[in-house]
Amino acid sequence: MSRTDKRMETNKHNARGEQAAPEAGGQELFPRVNRLHTDLLQEAYGPVSIRLLRHDNEVREAHLVDRQGISRTFAVTFLAPPYPQELARIDAEIREGAPIGKTFRRYGYEVRKNVLKALAVELPAWLRNEFAHPSLFAKALLSEFLARVDARPPELYGTVVEIYSPDFRSPAITETDRTQEGPTLKSLGAAGIPPDEAWQRLGGDPAYDRADPRYLVASNLCHRDIIFMIKRLAALLERGQQRTK
Repeated sequence: MSRTDKRMETNKHNARGEQAAPEAGGQELFPRVNRLHTDLLQEAYGPVSIRLLRHDNEVREAHLVDRQGISRTFAVTFLAPPYPQELARIDAEIREGAPIGKTFRRYGYEVRKNVLKALAVELPAWLRNEFAHPSLFAKALLSEFLARVDARPPELYGTVVEIYSPDFRSPAITETDRTQEGPTLKSLGAAGIPPDEAWQRLGGDPAYDRADPRYLVASNLCHRDIIFMIKRLAALLERGQQRTK
């Protein structure tokens, strides 16, 4: 049995020797407030660590791996510097391999995820190998990582794309996924929804009143930005494929 075959065999069971938890028919809501993606992975697979591939002034690429070394999520963060002094200090720690959400929480920040788009991604061979899974597609979530401390306005650390192992999340995009999608923080502000209001709305379910004219304006304003991020992701995955040849 090859190394890849062994990894795929291991993938049939999670790190605790149990069958991986089902996705409740694909209807689970993405956690948006304080509860982190790593929290969910640890519930499913046990201890999870970061395997950092890249973190410069533009992009962070990292695998969230279980103790078998299997990637359960490939996370790409399109960063948003320059940062104010305290965020720059937090970013410096994250550059050394610290997890994003846990580092912000350790500094006393609340964190919220502004979901922009759920999409199915065609997996290149190198990422299928990292996931140790034969599926050709995976579910991905494009969102803004927002952090806030005290009564200050929320800060945008970056736009994150989480590509989930098909063992963890079914690749199918559901209506529940679609209900969580919303505009960018920038477009909400341009449409008359200030950051404080957007932050409060992200704590609710649903986050936005889709009949609000401001929401409709913001949705139209951010369409090109979201398409641009998806194209950046596609180019990054292609470069990863080229690196493995």
